[in-house]
Amino acid sequence: TVMIFNYKNTRFFVFSDTHRFHKCIDIPQDIDVVICLGDAVEDNLHPQDYDHFLKWYAAQPGKKFFLPGNHELIFEIAPKWGELLFKSDAIKLCLDSIEVINGITLHFHNSADAIQLDRETDFLLTHYPPEMCDFVGEARPIYHLYGHDHDTEGAIREEAGTTFCNVSCYNFCHQKARASIEKAIERLRAKRHRKDDNI
Repeated sequence: TVMIFNYKNTRFFVFSDTHRFHKCIDIPQDIDVVICLGDAVEDNLHPQDYDHFLKWYAAQPGKKFFLPGNHELIFEIAPKWGELLFKSDAIKLCLDSIEVINGITLHFHNSADAIQLDRETDFLLTHYPPEMCDFVGEARPIYHLYGHDHDTEGAIREEAGTTFCNVSCYNFCHQKARASIEKAIERLRAKRHRKDDNI
């Protein structure tokens, strides 16, 4: 479900919606740019949840960018606190900003409000899907990458010159976490049986 994009000699790894299960994804070491499009945590204001994600994210390869989603409530309730939490040399916090890497234009937008995009935008990066971003049809970026919609994660479609990709990995992460828990339970049961047999 997580997406790797090879674009203009640059490798991008883009994902969203891990909801605390970020360790379920493996980011290849040869990636140049890693982008998280929000919902890395659940609905809470516990700094330790952000700390766990940020420590993991900072250790990943390449240049790293983070765009908050609707589950990062700290940016709605106490935005300055959120900015302080994300203040890091290893991670660039992007709200409404434009970044250029290797001549590639990344336009981050963290709401569904109308916005005028540069016609030369390579990547439009939002947490919300195109159905919630009316401006996308007029902007015509090369790619619109987004998350939020768990039901259609991994979906890719092209329309009027733009490729739309849902990089949500909510279901992927939860299925992987569930499988890991089930394996751990089986190991405990097997260990208990062996112990009982020795009694």
